[in-house]
Amino acid sequence: MKKGKFTAIIILILSTLMPVEHTMGNSTFQSEKTCNKSERNIDVRVLIQSGAEIVKVKAHNAIKIKGKNGYYSILYQEGKDTLTINAKDLKEELYLSDTNGETVSINGKLYRGTLRIIPRGESMEIVNILPLEDYLRGVLPLEISHKWPPETLKAQAVASRTFTIHNLKTNIKGDYDLQANILSQAYGGAGVEKETTDRAIKETEGMVVLHDNKIALTYFHAHSGGYTEDAKRVWSVDLPYLRSMPDKYTEIAPPMDWTYTLSEETIRDLLKKNGKLIGYIEAIIPEDIGPSGRARLIKIVHSEGETTISSNTFRLYLNPLLIKSTNFNVEKKDNNFTFKGKGFGHGVGMSQWGAYVMAKEGYSFTDILSFYYPGTEISCINETTIDYPSDDEHQ
Repeated sequence: MKKGKFTAIIILILSTLMPVEHTMGNSTFQSEKTCNKSERNIDVRVLIQSGAEIVKVKAHNAIKIKGKNGYYSILYQEGKDTLTINAKDLKEELYLSDTNGETVSINGKLYRGTLRIIPRGESMEIVNILPLEDYLRGVLPLEISHKWPPETLKAQAVASRTFTIHNLKTNIKGDYDLQANILSQAYGGAGVEKETTDRAIKETEGMVVLHDNKIALTYFHAHSGGYTEDAKRVWSVDLPYLRSMPDKYTEIAPPMDWTYTLSEETIRDLLKKNGKLIGYIEAIIPEDIGPSGRARLIKIVHSEGETTISSNTFRLYLNPLLIKSTNFNVEKKDNNFTFKGKGFGHGVGMSQWGAYVMAKEGYSFTDILSFYYPGTEISCINETTIDYPSDDEHQ
């Protein structure tokens, strides 16, 4: 991202076309919409690696490097086509790119755009800087199956694009906007791109979800378990379009029931690793159960007292790929705790499996977004101004 790029205000405009309207619930969405592509030039900064000590860089042609003293290129010699950077030898930030604008490889993974190498003492951070639409090409195949219906993929493209832009203000003063993992959105660079997801991004290019003429916070998750969650129960974000509601489409999707067992010692070690020092665990009790069946809090009864943390934090500490949601019961047998639950993800916003079912039933991507983000609308980005939400709308 160029310095100062987002100090300008970005106008969000409606298309000048006369589209057909679809209405679901309280939302009005417009389909058959296209966005003017000529005025958008938004870059995204993604943290792709942290704590790196040594990185190996390759480019399709030659590596262009920008340092303190300006630009220069490393032309490959036969048998010596890799630039190795050791954190101990790195004295300044470097910006690496391909001389002809093609992909650059970092430790075997391909990335579009520019790679910013930031020295952090004995290690480095690597930030990929690239255009928004190219970034999405590396997101969608990891966030959703590229084999799913086109309307599902388009709904995901708009949700991911909107979520990305919302984060541009959140982290504008930092070194990156998003991380390349589930703490933001999964991102795998150019090497994961698929034709079907590329097409969905292209067909929705520039489209975003708005609420009250501001960029919406479009959370999404894999499987709601039949009932979505209220955002304020997860992150204290109180938004009218992220309320808990019955999700009849995910209800008829393949069920996402799961069971996972962890030893008492393993749970205690994982909590300790995240700064929670507790004694021997006697009981794990989900508390403040909401309409969706999810707990807001987890009470841990242990030999040194009781510790209560948010259920979403507890799930992230243990492993969100194994403790798939906060809709679970806990059973203890001997020194083991068995978690039995349903759904996958935090449950807020769009359920991807619900979007899959809706597309199979003939609904458009605008219908899908309308259902999961009621009271919102779609608009187009024009890089002159973005009317961002206020800071208190961020998690």
